[in-house]
Parts: sequence; structure tokens; C-alpha cells
Amino acid sequence: MLQEVVIANEAHSANAILDVDQLIGLTVVVPISEQEEFLPWKLSKKEIVPKEGERYFSFKTDQIANVNNMVRKGDRVDVWVEFDTPKRAVLNGQNWHIGAIKIIEGLMVSSVKNAEGIEITDEKTISVFSQSEAEQLRNDRGKATGKAEQNTYIMNDDIYTAYVLGSIGGKVKLALPNLAATDSAEAKVTDVFQNVNGSSIFIKGMEEDQVINFTGEVSTQNVRGSQVEKEDEKSSFTDTQDTSSSSNVENSNE
Repeated sequence: MLQEVVIANEAHSANAILDVDQLIGLTVVVPISEQEEFLPWKLSKKEIVPKEGERYFSFKTDQIANVNNMVRKGDRVDVWVEFDTPKRAVLNGQNWHIGAIKIIEGLMVSSVKNAEGIEITDEKTISVFSQSEAEQLRNDRGKATGKAEQNTYIMNDDIYTAYVLGSIGGKVKLALPNLAATDSAEAKVTDVFQNVNGSSIFIKGMEEDQVINFTGEVSTQNVRGSQVEKEDEKSSFTDTQDTSSSSNVENSNE
């Protein structure tokens, strides 16, 4: 429900939306107080509903996994999996120890709720107009109305499979991109997940001598680990896995 309010000239933002027709179809993603203008960065055109082939899936979470309790409804997040112990791998012909991999990009969050099932939002604040929109958004994200206990996502079958395997094989961590970004790219599984899907990388307690083989030339974006010098090993790793596509890997020491 909308209402007219009087805003002081010094509090008026030049890019505030004043035309009611421009608000049609927009979703409020950051709480707006009763005496506040509609600012574009607090609104979104995102459709937080499943499309054909997609469904709602809910998973338990916590404040750490949710980027220090900063994840909100309408966000798109990247999904990483951290392993309890490093995985041995062969990447571009070199021996590596892998600590984490990114398995999903741009996953839509449709709900973030606390233990009582109440949606977590930002506490209502009056915008500080001396701050940039990005600064204001970051400040608001640090004032949650509760502690995250359950996330609901919009997933297709491939994304659900990647998330479940990641949950089985390690600890899921979410990553937030630039909060002020408006990019609405569709969610997808990463090349690195496609490369290692079917290998033993998601098996907890895999034998120490098992090695994950990344086939093809590997780039340096969606894996965190370190290269192992041959003199630090009794012998070079043995290639024991065969997967079918290239993936992304990054040396965390860079």
C-alpha cells in the first residue's frame, strides 16, 4: 500500500522514483520506512518464482554459511564447497591439493528464515544521503532482524544435484557478489563441477592415494588450492580418475 509523504529538500534524492506507474512490478528488497522515498537500489525487477523446469528447495543454513548473516531474499549467490581435508588432484599436468571448489553461480535465494519461520530482512533505517547507495546497502546488511536458519532456493535438477553432492562432500559456503550490481544472469553449475561430477571428490574419507584428474586445459577461477612441488611428495600423483570436461582452478597462494 502506498501513501504520499512530504520529504525535505535536503533529504530528497535526485534519483528517487516519484511516478507510481514506475513502481508496478518491482519488489522491495531493502526495507523502506514510512517517511522515506523509493530509491532504485532498494527495489528490484527480479522474479523470485520458479520458471519451467525449476522448483523451490529448502536447506538448513547458519550465519557463517550465509556470509555473516548478510544473505537476503532476492539475492543471487555463488555456492562454494570447502573440504575437511585437501583433495589430491592433477591439474594441467601438475600436482595440487584442493581445499574448495565453486559448484554453482548466480543461485537465486527466494527466502531466508529464522528458527521460527520468519523472513529475515534488514532493520528499517533512514537512508544516510551522504553515503553512496553501495555503502548504504552494506550498512543495512549488517543489521539483520534475526539469525538465518533456513534458505530456500530456486533450482533446476542440475543445480539441485550439484548442491546436494556438495553438501555431502563438504561444507557449503555462500558468496555474495557486489550488492549494488543489477546483473540478473541465470543460475548455472560451474565448469569445474561438470568436470569432477562422477569422480570421488565428493566422497568424504576418500583414500589418501586417490587422485582427482581434471581433464583438458584448466583455467584459474573456481577452485582454491595450492600446487605441490614434486620434491615435497614421495612420488608424483597417480591419475586414477577420468572425467570429461575442463574446469577452473586457482592457486590460493597467488
